[in-house]
Amino acid sequence: MIQIGKLGKKAGVSTRAVRYYDRIGLLGTTERSPSGYRLYGEEAVAFLEFVKKAQRVGFTLEEIKTIRKIRISGKKPCGYVKERAQKKVEQIEQKIRELEDLRKLLVDIQKEAETEGPLEDLSQSICPLIEGISTSNGRDDSRSSLLASCYEVHDYGTKTES
Repeated sequence: MIQIGKLGKKAGVSTRAVRYYDRIGLLGTTERSPSGYRLYGEEAVAFLEFVKKAQRVGFTLEEIKTIRKIRISGKKPCGYVKERAQKKVEQIEQKIRELEDLRKLLVDIQKEAETEGPLEDLSQSICPLIEGISTSNGRDDSRSSLLASCYEVHDYGTKTES
């Protein structure tokens, strides 16, 4: 049995991550030493390596927890993994379409910038290239929703790519 620090080093994860996984029940039950330290078997190292691989291909901790529950019940989780993988592929394909549309929009904006004449009244406009992203001038209003779908608004009010 090994303590949390050694487990983290062997599996290549932080002790903070191990504690979190333990707290959410991802690692199952853990033993404690007489002095209260968490103790883990070598199977925990293999499982944490599995967790890292599953996360790398897009599985959430909740999905990984489900995979583990299915496996612990004596069944193979392959059907569940296949189903979730297919849904992830569909989501990725949708995101790719959205990003391709966004790219086209940005290329259009670049082209418009090359042909945009001088502004007559700067007090009424910040940037006509961006302000033109609406139906008010006959352009496709999907531009603004497309931009919004490709960015995630965070609690602190700034936008970053999702």
